[in-house]
Amino acid sequence: MQLVASHGVSRTATVLGLHYQRLQKQVESAGGQLPARAPAFVELPAPALLGKHCLFEFANGAGATMRVQLTGYDVADVEALSRGFWSAR
Repeated sequence: MQLVASHGVSRTATVLGLHYQRLQKQVESAGGQLPARAPAFVELPAPALLGKHCLFEFANGAGATMRVQLTGYDVADVEALSRGFWSAR
C-alpha cells in the first residue's frame, strides 16, 4: 500500500502489471481513500528578455535608399543615423 500511497493506483498497477480495478478495491477496503498528494513545486526559468528589433527603410528624395535592420538599439542611435542619411546629398 505504500507504493500506492506514494505513486497512485494507476501507476502502481501499470508498473507492477496488476489489474487496476482490483488494486483500487484493495486500497479502498484496506483503509478507505488514498491521502491526497500535495502538488509538487515546479520552478520555471524567468522568461528571456528579448532585445528590441526593428527594420527601417530610408529614402532621401534624391533617389538614394537605405535599409537598416537593428537589434538592441537606442532611439538616439536611430535619430543620428537618419539625420546623417538625410543630410548627406
